[in-house]
Amino acid sequence: MPAKELTPEQKRDAKRLKVIFRAWQAERQEAGEAATQEELADLLGFGQSATSQYLNGSIPLNPRAAAKFAALIGCDVSEFSASIAESIASMASTAKAKEGSTEAKAKANPVSQRWPFHRVDFYKLSSLAGPAARAMENAMLATASDLDVDIRSKNR
Repeated sequence: MPAKELTPEQKRDAKRLKVIFRAWQAERQEAGEAATQEELADLLGFGQSATSQYLNGSIPLNPRAAAKFAALIGCDVSEFSASIAESIASMASTAKAKEGSTEAKAKANPVSQRWPFHRVDFYKLSSLAGPAARAMENAMLATASDLDVDIRSKNR
């Protein structure tokens, strides 16, 4: 099955990235440093083929790949893709909002204020379900037993 055709915007993003890559490549070559696509691929953690496909617009850039290219080449994602930069900013904003909501819950809930394990998120721990909850409970009970501390609930 042939790959889905890239949108005009995705093609322009790839062209802009390739121009920035070529400038980065020239600077590195002048400095006597590694600068081939294969060497770039190794630094990015991609195969050379995938690196080439991203740069040539054969496959679409995604936020993760764009962030890796930008970090390595030393530019902002917005320099080659405004839409991906917006997507990354939106994801970061959502993550920050979730983090803030956990803090708001902690302030509103007196139980979490008394929570003695400051490096363990009360809400994340209490939201575990199924096998993850059982595994965590067993691990805590085993560790408490090793420390000769009884943390078992009186209700169960």
